[in-house]
Amino acid sequence: MNRNYYRKTFGATEFMFGLDSTQGYLEFADYYSADDVIIVFSKSDENDFSTHLYKLKQLESEGYIKVDWKPYESEEDDRVIIKQICLTTSGKELLDKLHKSSKFGNLKGKVINLIWVVLTSIVTTLVVLEIKG
Repeated sequence: MNRNYYRKTFGATEFMFGLDSTQGYLEFADYYSADDVIIVFSKSDENDFSTHLYKLKQLESEGYIKVDWKPYESEEDDRVIIKQICLTTSGKELLDKLHKSSKFGNLKGKVINLIWVVLTSIVTTLVVLEIKG
């Protein structure tokens, strides 16, 4: 079981939709659209700590996401789908913190700092050259 809150990888993983971390579940809630894809969960997975349904229910109970569950119309009565899902305000804040602590977030911060240093060095050099004539 992955104990990371943020995703360590740059790209997709072997896990469905990047659901390998809290960041992955929050990103899932941020972009999920029932019109594009329908994911079916078994209600029996609700008590299995390693399942996606359990982890989504956990995030919902902690107030990071809001989920509208809908029974799945099939021969098996123990299935549910996500009708709607969204991030709460605290979920968006947590996702922002996780993005900043991920490898991509760290890389992005370093690139921005490097660009800032280069630009200020160029401007300083131009100003000194202008002053010296």
